[in-house]
Amino acid sequence: VATETYRCDRGAMVTATYLNLGDRSFAVLGFEGRQMGFEVDISASGARYVAREGTEPFVWWTKGSDAMLLHGQGDAEAIVYSGCRTLPPLP
Repeated sequence: VATETYRCDRGAMVTATYLNLGDRSFAVLGFEGRQMGFEVDISASGARYVAREGTEPFVWWTKGSDAMLLHGQGDAEAIVYSGCRTLPPLP
């Protein structure tokens, strides 16, 4: 279990707790006063986590210390937060 805090565009903050259980990986994101569970999905580069709540999925992409949050799919996919970077841990 590892927790990271990200500062994104427009000053938004996202907290991500990552869990690896055998061959399955998960992320629990905290943003805009809510928590949402994501499961890792296939990606060509970085890690792609998907939350399938409702009819439109949320996607959390990470690569190194960078990340972004998307909502929707196909032509309707929109960026919720971009330019997310991990903050250094508190002393």
